[in-house]
Amino acid sequence: MIAASGNKTKIRGMYEPLNEEIDFKTVWGNHAFTDEECKKLLKGESVTFLATSSTGMTYIATGKLEYQSYNGKKFWGFKRNLETEENDRTRDRELSLNSKLFQKKEKIKGVYTPTNEIVQFNRKWAGHLFSDDECRQLLNGLSITFTAVSRNGQLFTVTGSLQQQKYKGKDYWGFARDADAIPNEWQGHCFTVQELEELRNGDTIYIPDAISSRSNRPLRCTLCYTQVNGKKKLVPVRV
Repeated sequence: MIAASGNKTKIRGMYEPLNEEIDFKTVWGNHAFTDEECKKLLKGESVTFLATSSTGMTYIATGKLEYQSYNGKKFWGFKRNLETEENDRTRDRELSLNSKLFQKKEKIKGVYTPTNEIVQFNRKWAGHLFSDDECRQLLNGLSITFTAVSRNGQLFTVTGSLQQQKYKGKDYWGFARDADAIPNEWQGHCFTVQELEELRNGDTIYIPDAISSRSNRPLRCTLCYTQVNGKKKLVPVRV
């Protein structure tokens, strides 16, 4: 059970590892611990959160409750783990694989595992709102595939990943299509695993059940995935 202490910034509860009642501050730096975080701390578990340094830099803090001493006074309080290599690996694994996502409005912030840096990106892309699982996959450097909506209202399938980009001279992180990604669907035809493999190998496949995006009529064609003006595209040939 957690109860308010006489000090407004402290709470009192049973520290389970020692079966001892203690009190500790609910604020560390600029971070106020949530009820869930307080419960985890009292169980002797570590918590991870975004904090801001005195210079305004954002960083990730992982730590737990410890019995400490300051200016001769003993007290219980949150203590950040030493930033060892193993702690870094544990922290990143918790952040990217175990749903540690930090959201501010429509942006997600977390550790981008391939470079071990904190990044922030828009959670929405072309009408699609990334799920928590998709956000975790993106932070792990993986590609995801989903259905998006074009500016003219057309549905399309896109495959891409989180990439560092530049717009009007400013660097930012965001979702971008993979350069060589083949969509799972084209003009109403859903590719089989074998068809996708053949397209990646440069082979031509026959499509009997496509629908023309211009006339909305049935379309039969052969299809290949080839370079067009420096970019790889699906190119149809009517039969």
